[in-house]
Amino acid sequence: MKQFLTKIRTRSTCFKWVAQTIVMLTSGSLLSGVAPQAFAEIAGYKVIMVHGFKPQQLISPPTSESEILQQGYDYWSEYWHQYGDAYLAWNSAERIEGNNAKRLFKQLVNINESGLCNKGCIMVTHSTGDLITRYLLDHQEDWFKASGKQPLKIVASLDFAGAGGGTELANTAISFAASDAWWQFPVKKAVELWLGDQLTPERMGILYDLQPSVARHISTNPNPTPRLRFIGGGNEYYGITEWFIPGWDDGVVPTHSACGAVVAAGYESCSTQQGLDGEIKSASAPNRLWHNHYPILMGKETHHGGSVKFQRGVMLTLVDNFKSNTLNTDFANQRMTHEGWFWNTDYLYVPNSESHSMSELVIQHFNQTTAF
Repeated sequence: MKQFLTKIRTRSTCFKWVAQTIVMLTSGSLLSGVAPQAFAEIAGYKVIMVHGFKPQQLISPPTSESEILQQGYDYWSEYWHQYGDAYLAWNSAERIEGNNAKRLFKQLVNINESGLCNKGCIMVTHSTGDLITRYLLDHQEDWFKASGKQPLKIVASLDFAGAGGGTELANTAISFAASDAWWQFPVKKAVELWLGDQLTPERMGILYDLQPSVARHISTNPNPTPRLRFIGGGNEYYGITEWFIPGWDDGVVPTHSACGAVVAAGYESCSTQQGLDGEIKSASAPNRLWHNHYPILMGKETHHGGSVKFQRGVMLTLVDNFKSNTLNTDFANQRMTHEGWFWNTDYLYVPNSESHSMSELVIQHFNQTTAF
C-alpha cells in the first residue's frame, strides 16, 4: 500500500512538473510572439498571423500585455492555429500609433531574434490586421535599422477581408456614439450589433483609424511586399450593417477596402468583367489599386468572419493569379452556364470551391494537399 501511494505521489509530481513546464513554454512563447512549436508551412514559408479588430477590447480593455497576446492568439482558434508559427497582437482599445506601435515592434524583434523568417515568412491578416500590417511593413526597415538589425524577410501577405482602406461603419459608430436621438435608434442598434455594446466617443480606440479618410493616409508609401487579397460579400449581423456601407461589402468591410482600391467608392466587385459571384458581366470595380495589391479570390456569399473560419458552401471566383520569384498562385477558373427561363447566365468559378472554406481552399492550393 505504501509503495502504491508513493507511486501515485511520484506520478502526481511528474504530471505537475510536466504541466508547469508546458505552461512556462507556452507563456514564454506567447510573450515573445513565437508559437510554442513548429506548425505546417504555407508554400514552404513560416507564417505570421495578424489578427483583426476585437470589439470586446473596447468594452473591456485588456489590463496586461499577456492578456493582449493571449487574445491575439485566441483570435485564430477556429482554423488558423494549425498554420501559425508566430502571432502579432495589438490592442483595439488604442490607436495604431503609440502603444500599439511599440508593442508590435517588440514582438517583431522577438520574431527576428528567433530566426523564424531567415528563409522568408508569409503574413496572414484578417480585417484590420491588413491596416496594421501595412503600417508594420512601412516602418520595420527603419525600426530595425535604428537598432542595427536587418528587417524581417516577408515574401507576401495573404489578406482576408482586408480593412486597409477603412470601413464606413467606423464613421457611423463614431458619429452616433454620443447621440440619444430617438430617430437614430436603428443606426445605434446596427453599430451595437457589430460592436457588442453601446460605446462612447472616449471608448473608440482604433475605430478612429478605421475611418476611410484616416486609414487611407496611414503608411501609403509603395512597399515591395505583395499583398494578395481574398474578398467576400456575404451578409453578417443580419445584413443590418450593410445599410451604412457603400457598394458591396461582407457585413463589415467594403469592397473598395478589401480589393485594395486607391479610391473609396461604392464598388460591386474587384473586376470590371465579373461580379463577386463570378457572373460574367460588366461590373463597377476599382480602376486603380494600391501598389502591390492583387485581388485573387472573391465569394459573394463569404461573410466577414467566414473568410478565416469554416464557412463552406460558397462558390468562389478567380480575379487573377499572381506570380513572383518567391510565390505563385495558379487557381483554375471554370466557366459554368446557368440556364434560366428566358436567358442563360454564365459564371466563372473555382472548381470544388464550395466544398471548402475560403481559407481552406487557399491552404490547399499553396500546399497542394486535400487533407484537412
